[in-house]
Amino acid sequence: MLLLLLRANAFDGNPISEENSEIRATVLGSSAEVIVFLVYQYVFKLYLATTFSLCVAFATNFNRLIVKIFFLKKAAEIGLNRVV
Repeated sequence: MLLLLLRANAFDGNPISEENSEIRATVLGSSAEVIVFLVYQYVFKLYLATTFSLCVAFATNFNRLIVKIFFLKKAAEIGLNRVV
């Protein structure tokens, strides 16, 4: 999945934004992270270390995509318009 996103130029090498996030974006990202945790921990019954590793990978790689999908106007303002 990461290789496909890399080939599609989804990652541009920009560091994490220093701007304050909106409360809606924070709630949305946290909700998605909780859902990912619950699915990996209780549906797939993975070890806690594996679940945590997958949650960290999700948070660092896909959270920006989720925010862009739900907040298109704000994403363009902070320079996320290259994300597929």
